[in-house]
Amino acid sequence: MTNMKWETPKPTRGRKPLVDYAGIADELKKNPGEWAVVGENMPISLGSNISSGRIKAFQPAGAFEGTIRGQSNGRAVKVFARFVGKND
Repeated sequence: MTNMKWETPKPTRGRKPLVDYAGIADELKKNPGEWAVVGENMPISLGSNISSGRIKAFQPAGAFEGTIRGQSNGRAVKVFARFVGKND
C-alpha cells in the first residue's frame, strides 16, 4: 500500500486571485472614511500594500489606508482598511 492522499491543490498565483481585492475596494468606496476588517490571518505587509497602492485594486496610492492589529507567527491577526480618496 502507498501513502497516497487525494487532495485538490490550492489555486496558484497568476490565476484567479485568492482574495477579491477589487470587491473589497468597491465595498470600501461605498462607506468613505469607515474602517472595515478586510482580512484575518493575512500577511503583515497587506496593510502597507493597501496604503501604498501596490495592489491594483487599491490604486492610486493614498486613496486607501490600511493597517494591521496583532501579529501571530508572522501573520496579521486582523487587517483593516478604509477608502479616503474621492469617488468617481
